[in-house]
Amino acid sequence: MKSDLFYVGEQEFSSAAEAKQYCLDNNLSMTLVENLSSKVSKSRTIKIPDYEFLDLVCLCHAALAQDSPQLPSFYVNEILGRLDAFKYPGMREEIEIYLAEKKYLPPLKLHLPNS
Repeated sequence: MKSDLFYVGEQEFSSAAEAKQYCLDNNLSMTLVENLSSKVSKSRTIKIPDYEFLDLVCLCHAALAQDSPQLPSFYVNEILGRLDAFKYPGMREEIEIYLAEKKYLPPLKLHLPNS
């Protein structure tokens, strides 16, 4: 099993230097190259038992079903609770930053009047 992999889009690299060279070779924007260290991360593999995975998928479908006995938020909270067991070290902090910075919101688009 490979470890310490880096990604740019769907391309996989064994080092950040290779990923950076790929960006340069493919004329990717300099902003991407300058921020490459924050864009490229190590790949993590988390093992989830097949029965647990099946339960999570079923809960997703229950949340989307029109005739579910509970509200979708009930199923989402159930899924989040079960996924807590599989958090890797540092994930909680990443989630806190994601929520604090409201990264789930789309970027703000300002429109000037009459332009």
